[in-house]
Amino acid sequence: MTKEKSWKDIISALALGELLLSANILQNVLITHEPKIAALKIAGLLTFLIAVILWPIPYFTLRKYGNISSNGSYMATTKLVDKGIYRIIRHPQYLSFILLNIGVGLINHNIFSVSLSLTSIFFILVGIKDEEQQLVNQFGADYVDYMKKVPSFSPLRTLFRSTSKK
Repeated sequence: MTKEKSWKDIISALALGELLLSANILQNVLITHEPKIAALKIAGLLTFLIAVILWPIPYFTLRKYGNISSNGSYMATTKLVDKGIYRIIRHPQYLSFILLNIGVGLINHNIFSVSLSLTSIFFILVGIKDEEQQLVNQFGADYVDYMKKVPSFSPLRTLFRSTSKK
């Protein structure tokens, strides 16, 4: 008896979330939208800017500490990275994707853009859960300990944890 294929066997949830984010950004570039609330647009632009600044940091951190071959992908780490930004947050790049979604949704705040953003965020969160399992399989107990020390998304939780231990 063969196992029935699920949609995750065809495309990863993270890839689907990123594809929806790209579609949302593209539709916002190609279609003229007149946001009704200027404050939401400004909040969206600021959120988008924070995400764009955050987005490349994991690339450099993984390259520096991940024990990657010179021509290998920055995601092909052979060593658990818990330095740099990964000391305070486990998924900085995915946080930037979520912030990009929030920013795009706030910039235009129309039903189509917000729906795409929420759907994309959902798939990114599902994909993170799948990736966490892969990382536990790859790094074992070290990753489980890392998960206990460092939150997925909230750098504030890490700061509160470190100040409460003093």
